[in-house]
Parts: sequence; structure tokens; C-alpha cells
Amino acid sequence: MNRNLINEEIERARLLMGYSSKKTLTENIELTSNEDYLLEGIANATVENLFKDVVKIEGRQGLKSSVESAIREWGGIAIETEKGVYYLSKDADEIMNAMEKGTLSSIAEAGKLAKSMFKNAGSVEIKSLAGDAIVSMDSFAKKYGGMPREQMVERLMGKPGNYTRAEAETLAKKFEKIGGGTRPNIEPEPVKPDPTPGDDDWFIWDKAKKLNWKKGLKYLAGAAALYFLWKWLTSEKSPFPECLRKRVGTADAEKVKAMGIEALVITKTGNGDIDSAGGGIFYDDGKFGSVNGRYKGTWAEQDGGIVITIGDKPYVLDCNNIPVPPVPVPPPTPGKCKPCSSFPMNKWCKSDKIKEVQKCIGTTPDGCYGPKTEAKLIEKGYSTTITQDVYDKIIKNCGQSATDDTGNEIPNIVTGTDV
Repeated sequence: MNRNLINEEIERARLLMGYSSKKTLTENIELTSNEDYLLEGIANATVENLFKDVVKIEGRQGLKSSVESAIREWGGIAIETEKGVYYLSKDADEIMNAMEKGTLSSIAEAGKLAKSMFKNAGSVEIKSLAGDAIVSMDSFAKKYGGMPREQMVERLMGKPGNYTRAEAETLAKKFEKIGGGTRPNIEPEPVKPDPTPGDDDWFIWDKAKKLNWKKGLKYLAGAAALYFLWKWLTSEKSPFPECLRKRVGTADAEKVKAMGIEALVITKTGNGDIDSAGGGIFYDDGKFGSVNGRYKGTWAEQDGGIVITIGDKPYVLDCNNIPVPPVPVPPPTPGKCKPCSSFPMNKWCKSDKIKEVQKCIGTTPDGCYGPKTEAKLIEKGYSTTITQDVYDKIIKNCGQSATDDTGNEIPNIVTGTDV
């Protein structure tokens, strides 16, 4: 891949953003945080170069095979039409044209293509080029910049990357080779909770409720069960009227997640003309596009209904006759325990370390510190606040009581009293 072309795109974006090496990292991030659309250009330029390189090596048919693999893996790739409408495409030729023109809908879509090629390419050379594209993306630099190699490898092997150790090692080496990313000394993003059934999903939901609608949408689309994304799209926190929110179902939430857009997708609006175009995409600024990408216009609340205007023709959604869509099933209601990762650990903390403690003191090893665990700690002579010292002592004396070599009870290290 032509590294000079990529570097030129990065420098051009920095100049347009006003990036200055004389300013602190925080000042530069504040300056550039509202210019993410310029970074889309970097991602598209990266994939455009990948497109050209793969075509040179394997021909267009070889590239098509890789794109078809990405379609199978991701269920499609979101692209932008000539009319400026985003939609999910499952047509390999259409996606290749978008790669060539730089009209993929987002950095995430560019990353999906590069990742599929990196993981599935039969050619070592294509795999290497795709790896170059991945580590050249600004999103990769933001997430892994300044991180020690082993930590980076472990993160890449986890969700959502799910790379093998060999793949993660290859990406880490490539990233180090180009100096650790496109922004100097950039700080890595905080790790978001992985999407797992039960308590963790509800924990993610609690965190999302503290965010504004758009930030919460991005967070839930990337980290939580589909139910919570649907719940967010239909919540009162949404900028959309109830007449639209009530029409959102499971399939619509899936499309919002796949397309990576800050909008409502409604495939069954109740208007036959709109639904025949695959449904509609409603943006909070009043813009409208059909899901199949053929039409765009505006929408507005009028006379107790929703009026979509395409050209000079209005299409009305009746707010008194809203179709009821299928909706996602919520995950199990969580207990009182919440995930925790650092000492000290108290009642209602949930972690793998609590599970280890429970095994040693003889109670159910479910990882949740509840009343039974508390009672066992007291019975065994340990403090009910689990500090690093208490944890180490329990593990050392696993299966025994908290006694010293003489058989005397060890004092509670937190309160200083005997327990």
C-alpha cells in the first residue's frame, strides 16, 4: 500500500482541523473533536488505496471474492448513494464501486472490509495490505495508541476484535512500525463493557442513561444487547415524536446497528408507498431517506400526523393507526450485584476474584458477594471488606479459617477487632 498517500491524507486532515504540534494533546483533541467527518475521508482514502492494491495483485474478481466474504460475515456494508442516502448493501459490485469512489458510509464500514480481508484473504500479500489499512485508521490509533504491545495484543484478542493471537501480534507489530498511530502520544479510549447476557447488559444500560441521546445511541449500538438499543430508540429521551418511536421494532434496531447511523429506521411505517421502498430513515434535523436509497426528502409533524415530503408529493403517517412491530425480548432482570474490578470489594460486588474467594470459603462460586458470602467470611474469621491483603490471605489459606500458626484468630485487618 502507498504509505505516502495515506500520510498525505492524514496531514491534510490535520491542517484542515487546525492541529498544532505546539499545543497540548488535550487542546488538539478539543480542537478536532467536532471534525470527525474529516477522519471519514482518511478511512475512505485508506480503503480506496487497499482497493487499488488488491485489484493489482488479484484482479477485480479476486477483490470481489473478499468483499463477498465480508458481506457474509457482516450481513452487508453500509454505503452512500449519489443522492446522499445511506443504506445497507449486499451487492459486491456496488460495494466495490463505493470502495473505489470513497463513498462508504463510515469509518466502521471501512474497518469491516479491511478486517474481513485481513482475516480471510488467501494471499499473504493481501493479508498484509489489509493489516496496513487497519492500523492506518485513526480509530485504531485512538484505541491502541501508546499501549504496551502485550496489552494491545490482549485487547485485540478480546471483543469486539476477536483476532487470534497470531493476527493480534501481526497488527501490533505493524502499528509499532508506523510509530504508534496517526496522533502522537494519543491516549487509548477507556474499555467499554463487553456485551454479555444478564447483569452486564443492565449495567451498560445504566451507564447509557447518563449520556445524551446521540452518545447513548453510539454506546449501546456497540456494546449492549439489541433490546437496549431498541429501548433507547423508543425512549422519551429520543428527539423523535412518539408517533415515530412506537413504530420501531426489532428489525429496525438491527438496521440502525448495522448502518451505524444516528437516526430512526422504520421498515413498516404503515404507508404502503414508503414501505415499498424498504421503509424510511428519519433524521432528527427533519431529513428523510428511503431505506433502499432511491428517495430523499423531509419529514415533519403536521395536523396530528407525520408528513413525509419527497419532491412535491406528501406521504402521510397516521398517528391514530400505528402498526405494532415485533420487539426484542429483554434479558433477564439482574440481581443486586454489579460488576467491580478493584479492591476493596464490598457486598453486592461481582467479579472473578469474588468467585475465587467463594471457592475457598465454601460457598456457591457465582461471583456475586451476597449475604451467604458475607456470613461465610465472618464464620471463617475474615473481614467482610475484601482488601488486597484479605484476598491474598484467603487464597493462601484456601479451605481453612483465618488463624495464625498458633491457632489464634487473626484480627480483622480493617477494624482491628476480633471477628
